[in-house]
Amino acid sequence: MGAVYGNEAHLGQVLKELEAKEGCLRSLEKLDCKYINLYWHWPGVEGLDPGDSRHSEYRAQSWAALEEFYASGQFRAIGVSNYTAKHIWELLMSCRVAPSVPQIECQPKIIQRKPRDLCTLYFGFRFNVYYWMCNGGVLGDGEVMDIVRSCGRTPAQVLLRWAVQQGISVLPRSSQPCRVQENAQVFDFQLSEMDIVRLDALNCGTRFCKRDSSKVA
Repeated sequence: MGAVYGNEAHLGQVLKELEAKEGCLRSLEKLDCKYINLYWHWPGVEGLDPGDSRHSEYRAQSWAALEEFYASGQFRAIGVSNYTAKHIWELLMSCRVAPSVPQIECQPKIIQRKPRDLCTLYFGFRFNVYYWMCNGGVLGDGEVMDIVRSCGRTPAQVLLRWAVQQGISVLPRSSQPCRVQENAQVFDFQLSEMDIVRLDALNCGTRFCKRDSSKVA
């Protein structure tokens, strides 16, 4: 019928928007909740080639759906996860509701300077990060251990302090009470400027998240 009436493009747009909304509704149903406190959106579409230009279009449609759920109160806050600086800029130029919380993988082996600076310096957003311990990948690193010895702290505390001292929000978690207590004890000491420089120097672009969004168009 779309071909007959010459409205395939419009129908396609409507169907894609419905698909985005259905995805949001499925999340609410699976969690058996009336609302979600914070809903994060990933920049790519599962099964679509990372270089496919349609990713940009789908992101815009998905974000429009999230804005509707935010307006209705079903999503109390909406954010983005693993967006690159390009993705973030693209979103901010077109959205009605800016992301409340951008989330990225950020740790000394990939410090994510571009998206961090774009959001914190230009737009005033505070980042939330994961894999802050590099999945354990730097805990025994020589530079880290030197700082650990000079501070009299644990590797985890040094890495947490590295993030906190740069205004980066971290949500450490553990099922072990001793680890929870250890992670909380990062506000009574500071790293020196040289310590920060030494940790930043570990930056080599190594990601521990298996889903690399940096190649998503």
